[in-house]
Amino acid sequence: MQIVSYRGQSHGGGVAALIKAALPHERTFLWWHLVDTSLQTLSAGGASRAASIPAAIIDGHYRYCNEFLWPLMHERPDLARYVPEHHVDYRSLNIAVAAHLNWRNRWQRTFIHDYQFGLMPEYLADEAASQSVFFWHIPWPARFPSGTEPQVMEVARALLRCGRVGFHIKDYVSNFCAFVRDFLPEYRVLPGESAVIHDCGRATELIASPAGMDSSFWRNAAEAARARRPHPGRYILSVDRADYTKGIVERIKAVENIFRSQPELQGELQFVFACQPTRSGLTAFDEYWRQCRLAYRQTLERLGREDWSPIVWLADPLAPEELAAWYAHAAAMLVNPSVDGLNLTAKEFVASATDPESVLILSSGAGVWRELGSHSVTIQRCCPGDIAEAVLTALAQPPAHRRASMSVLKRAVRANSLQNWWHGLVSSPPWRAVDSDCVRSSA
Repeated sequence: MQIVSYRGQSHGGGVAALIKAALPHERTFLWWHLVDTSLQTLSAGGASRAASIPAAIIDGHYRYCNEFLWPLMHERPDLARYVPEHHVDYRSLNIAVAAHLNWRNRWQRTFIHDYQFGLMPEYLADEAASQSVFFWHIPWPARFPSGTEPQVMEVARALLRCGRVGFHIKDYVSNFCAFVRDFLPEYRVLPGESAVIHDCGRATELIASPAGMDSSFWRNAAEAARARRPHPGRYILSVDRADYTKGIVERIKAVENIFRSQPELQGELQFVFACQPTRSGLTAFDEYWRQCRLAYRQTLERLGREDWSPIVWLADPLAPEELAAWYAHAAAMLVNPSVDGLNLTAKEFVASATDPESVLILSSGAGVWRELGSHSVTIQRCCPGDIAEAVLTALAQPPAHRRASMSVLKRAVRANSLQNWWHGLVSSPPWRAVDSDCVRSSA
């Protein structure tokens, strides 16, 4: 099997970490990824450098991905910046990596992950493309701003060259199918939205496949940390990159609302933010980090005391074992994005929690809410008032209710294991064709 992802195994979290954990289940693999300006491969025999990519192409590709595609797919068109030259660089990098895969075609099955490679299937050889699986790990929204459809159509057509495309949740499958119906008349969507039929009779299978995880790793790491509390008091934890989709500024304002409305909690409770900057050098992300830190400092000035701070900010990246210790002892986990692909940190928390009365507080904008929302405290809108209300609801829940909810959450996370997720995507062969009755039924 060939695997393609923007980040390699050295990346600390996200889907790249899941791929790394899944690799022991693959007997043979070749994992393509980027390191700075180098295209590298990883196999059971070790790592090697495959090619150099010009720095200008790397930079333009990076900007197209994060200044145009990312805000577009996360329902922030106000921040989307389209630069034709960056679009060319995006296409060029996808072509370059696809060319290497076509040359090294001993493994016909290919697993492609990341919107950064959204055009790659377009440039794979026909047989390789039809045998490939693409995992689209960010949202696919219900609508796009007028004028951006050609760029989205380009990506959608490329994805439809794959045998199978996986999304985190059913909503994203439905949104993708609606886009195909509206803008790609040469394709037909099967009833039930299980596949898209090509004009040649071949099909692309569409599945909702929320990422699973290695629950035993997090459980064992948390058990190892049971005796060493990283923080002496009672705290509510959040783990984020400083991305404008994560609702961090709104969360800081909610913290201030909580302590002003419930002053008896001051000195008894703290919020811990494990949060670092992301995508440095891009204006929207740099500005958001500045806003987060400004809101944090202002909250400390207004509420902080010499012996207590409303927010503890962990600005350095945490190793998984360190993170498990924070998860293990948290009274609650607060995850409140405006919209997001999945939010694996919610699952990590559930797997790691050693306190049976700890609570998951989850925004309905998080993809993982579709799996875990019925036994978490739901934040309906990513605004300070709704966040504060959900936190206070969680704190007021009877202990028996909290224990029952956490027990169900742990079973749900264990049921969607990393191995089940991986094999559900790649084990059975993608659809290569459909029979005539199936084609007629979609007409």
